[in-house]
Amino acid sequence: MTTKINTKTMINYLPFPNEVKLELLGKFDNLSNDDQTKITDLVWDAFEIVYNNKVQENLDKLIAEADENGQKTDDTFYGKAVDMTDQEVREGLTSTTDVADLTNVRKSMELIVNEIKAAQNEGTLKK
Repeated sequence: MTTKINTKTMINYLPFPNEVKLELLGKFDNLSNDDQTKITDLVWDAFEIVYNNKVQENLDKLIAEADENGQKTDDTFYGKAVDMTDQEVREGLTSTTDVADLTNVRKSMELIVNEIKAAQNEGTLKK
């Protein structure tokens, strides 16, 4: 399954507080193109920082495991750390895409419920 990566997917993936994620996701489509571009740039900059930190974390883990097992480290360890990170990011993006889809479903359901309630209050729909 191919995951479509866009700003909303990245907002869900990044370690922002849930309240911030929901606010950004809820307002993003209604922002001006300029504001969307600014947020997109910030989100991708944040992703780069998170990604590089995760690569370093995985590299440190691989080196520690090699030291524990008496193995020598070599030039391939960085590539292994990148591969591990790429796999973790792919898995994380897939799971956040599912969460984003659920969030969109919830928002749509809330709109429908609100429309039904409004119609009931106006008397155009029987309870």
